[in-house]
Amino acid sequence: MDGFQLKINDTTLKSQQNGAFDLDGLLIWNEQHQIFLYVYYYKNEIIILDSMMNEKNVMKSIDSLNEPELDVAFYKKDQNYRLGPKTIRVNETIATYGDNLYIHSKRLGNFEEEHQSASIIDVYDLVNNHYLHSFYLYHKPKQQLRDFKIYQNSVFAVIDDEIYRYQLKK
Repeated sequence: MDGFQLKINDTTLKSQQNGAFDLDGLLIWNEQHQIFLYVYYYKNEIIILDSMMNEKNVMKSIDSLNEPELDVAFYKKDQNYRLGPKTIRVNETIATYGDNLYIHSKRLGNFEEEHQSASIIDVYDLVNNHYLHSFYLYHKPKQQLRDFKIYQNSVFAVIDDEIYRYQLKK
């Protein structure tokens, strides 16, 4: 292929356990800062990479889980490893816009209350590398936030089989 160049970064993601599940996460591009953000599913780490996939910084989310707590089982019949119900997933979905990273987590913070009709979004400042605040996305009871995106002052969320639009406060 003409003009196609491949670069493999095999040093940024570091396994703490078996490497099969503990490295799983989400990769997203922040257009305004021209950076990639990698958020692990099973621990509180956020890796910031430049546009050439070079590691720039590592942030911690407010969750206290530094090492993945995985419940891994081997199924002989399928010859597969699978995650069991005791696995703790820290981060569910992410979005970014401007100077902020938004993380949806089902794990409650010290001062947060569980709501059957809301999903919690934690907001991080990418310029100063720290947690800013959290907010709730309210929806119908017992529904699941599947994905969300931020654009300017709006949050667009897929909740079960519906799309919601929320307005962010300034």
